[in-house]
Amino acid sequence: PFSHENFSVVRSMWESFLDGQIDRMLERSGGDAKWRPYVAHGREFNSRSEIKAFIKDCLAKGRVVDPRAYGVEPRGSGLVVLGTLEIRGSEGLDETEIYWAFCFNGDMVSLAAGFERREEAIEQIAAVCRN
Repeated sequence: PFSHENFSVVRSMWESFLDGQIDRMLERSGGDAKWRPYVAHGREFNSRSEIKAFIKDCLAKGRVVDPRAYGVEPRGSGLVVLGTLEIRGSEGLDETEIYWAFCFNGDMVSLAAGFERREEAIEQIAAVCRN
């Protein structure tokens, strides 16, 4: 499952993110991509500049997140990625199981969202991704 072509896009984005290369990460997304990071508690960001500002704010507050994938489930033009998100910050360490929903327009991410339940990720993909 980790050989799915769209997962290579996700993996590349995560590697750039973990290396602190936010601009390089964003190059793999469309200019109108929707972002709903799990750590944003339901907030949606609708541009590269909005998500970049959110990430910089998290880092400035000492909050570090580390996504790790354990499974991939293709869903039409979308992808559910099962994994964990390790969150380190002033409140300590937390590791949470996450289901990420990704939509793609070609090889560009058009949606990246994190959920606690697989069903939520699947519903998001069904509602947003072009099939």
